[in-house]
Amino acid sequence: MHVKREEQCEHLLQAAYELVKEVGVGGLRTRDIADRAGVNVATLHYCFGSKDGLLAALYDHILTQVRAEADTYLAGVVGPTDRLRATSALRLHFLRNRPASVQAWRAFAEGVWTSETVRCIMRRHFAEQRTKLAAIIAEGRSQGVLGSLPTPDDNLMASILIGLYDGLIFQWAADPDGFPVDEYETAVLSWLGLTCGIAKECGQEP
Repeated sequence: MHVKREEQCEHLLQAAYELVKEVGVGGLRTRDIADRAGVNVATLHYCFGSKDGLLAALYDHILTQVRAEADTYLAGVVGPTDRLRATSALRLHFLRNRPASVQAWRAFAEGVWTSETVRCIMRRHFAEQRTKLAAIIAEGRSQGVLGSLPTPDDNLMASILIGLYDGLIFQWAADPDGFPVDEYETAVLSWLGLTCGIAKECGQEP
């Protein structure tokens, strides 16, 4: 019985993952999720306690998949300049090869306007991203390998870069054949004092 309940919880997560790409966070309904998973609504509440609990579990589900692949993709990458290039390349890798994950994440990003639960989830996510990126920037500054940056605040610089990266990626997602995202990303990295774009990572395909 315990194994079956775990399977039902996994089916609910997968159903929510599929639905959030179609209807966004605001359009998620517990009954629709349960129907797609082939269980009753009571099972959803048993597994996650509430819709908010399901949203938190769903975001962890998305990040677990992303992080596992990211760890493999970034294995062996050391030094601030290579890590900045690889971080940029990884975003394009997911957009090209894992668009469903990007789409699900985007649904959460849009949900910050309407859901306090999603705001809390995304606040933690961006804080984590800023911390990691700021650490890379700080290391690059200390080694003198980054160009002249517009602010001495590493966290602020990380926020600026996250905004640039995500803005460029979603412009490309809207127009993948017409928007030269590689050129813009190369310009961003050149601005940081780097010379290689994200498409080829200094001659190596991602």
